Amino acid sequence: MDKNEILFRCITFVLNAFIIRTVGQDVLGIMNVRLLLLESTILFLSKEPLLKACLTNAKSHNWAQIIIETIYIVCRTVTFVYLVVNHPNEAINAFSIAQIVSAVLLCALYYGFFTWYIPRLIKHREQEDKDENEKMVPLFSDMSDFPFRSVLNFFPGFMFNEDEKIDSNLLVLTISFLKQSVIKQVLTEGERYVMTISPVLTFSQQSIYDIVNNLGSLAARFIFRPIEESAYFYFTQMIHRDQPLKKQNEKNVAEAAKVLGQLCKVVTSIGLIGVVFGQSYSYSLLYFYGGKKLVSTALPTTLLQFHCFAIVLLAINGVTEAYVFATMNNNQLDKYNYLMVIFSICFLLISYVLTNVFGPVGFILANCSNMGARIIHSLHFIHTKYLDTVYRPLDGLIPTWKFLSVLVFSGICTKYSELYFLPHSMLLHIGFGAFFFLLTMITWMLENRSLLELGYANYKRRVSLKTD
Repeated sequence: MDKNEILFRCITFVLNAFIIRTVGQDVLGIMNVRLLLLESTILFLSKEPLLKACLTNAKSHNWAQIIIETIYIVCRTVTFVYLVVNHPNEAINAFSIAQIVSAVLLCALYYGFFTWYIPRLIKHREQEDKDENEKMVPLFSDMSDFPFRSVLNFFPGFMFNEDEKIDSNLLVLTISFLKQSVIKQVLTEGERYVMTISPVLTFSQQSIYDIVNNLGSLAARFIFRPIEESAYFYFTQMIHRDQPLKKQNEKNVAEAAKVLGQLCKVVTSIGLIGVVFGQSYSYSLLYFYGGKKLVSTALPTTLLQFHCFAIVLLAINGVTEAYVFATMNNNQLDKYNYLMVIFSICFLLISYVLTNVFGPVGFILANCSNMGARIIHSLHFIHTKYLDTVYRPLDGLIPTWKFLSVLVFSGICTKYSELYFLPHSMLLHIGFGAFFFLLTMITWMLENRSLLELGYANYKRRVSLKTD
């Protein structure tokens, strides 16, 4: 996740809390589910496959792009907040106006940048042709295939095309990326599509689910995703895709198995802690986030409590899939892509059915089913891969009885606190939970001293390398 996306997520998170307290849940449901889904779908269809096909690194950003998109986000937020504060009954119109104003500003900034940039790029190229020792400016690097000579070339009919109207190679690549992007879009926004189609959920229920989903996803975005990305990179360096483990470097195989087992242990422990304490502190978290208006019914608390179970599955799935993607050969990856299509279709169907039966909780149950199916596939792949070896990295998914005992004891005590302390003093309830959280963490650390020592040694090594 890049810095711009983190900024956007943080602003959206704070903005949602403001909307709940100022406007209400129905309005938030219309904006965050219906209108943002429309925006997401249009942007996905218009740019996602083309961006991936035309760029070698779709995640790369230069300083100009970061600045422009930051200005865009700030403009949209400030405009919306200003209009809502002054006209609280016109929140939908305020949202629409903020989107239009910020979109116009975004276009103006990009066109302004390229009006400034293109003449300087042309001048830099001319100086490079005259002097081969001309110092390369980072802003102008890797721009040899940039064909535009004027900002007018961006508009249809202003640029003479000597080649074919459509590049057949790029067309095939774009269609390929479109297929992948459709799967990604369904998995990312599938719940919102089902909400839009299903007549069961009210706008208020849709907004509550969206709020809870965003809160529950914080752990995935800021804790589990960095672990997944680092794990994927590590396993690609240690394990060869096209060779059985017996034919690979034994030291690398042993180290990779040990790391996989430790990662499984860490994410499972984090997930279980979230489940146990989430059952007793969901109400408190939602109260601090959205105020009394958000927790006026039992639905938000129930949704967050169920979402805690989904977080455990999300954590396990992230690490196991990171290993699977890093070690699968091309044929296995192709088969898995087809399997993902089946998972996506099943997820949408199950979401629709369970939502009609259980309401918003059905979405979380559908997510759990989807994650469970993917985990089973990953576990089967890993188990088969290590079947002929002495290594059993999946044992890391099984917590120790001491840790489980402390978790169960903490869960019972914090639930008692919620029933008897929370109605009188939320501060006392939080203090009670902090004590048992500390007890749980101490138990886990005592049982995993070697893992902590290894982590601390790696941290010291990184610090010393940076210092040198």
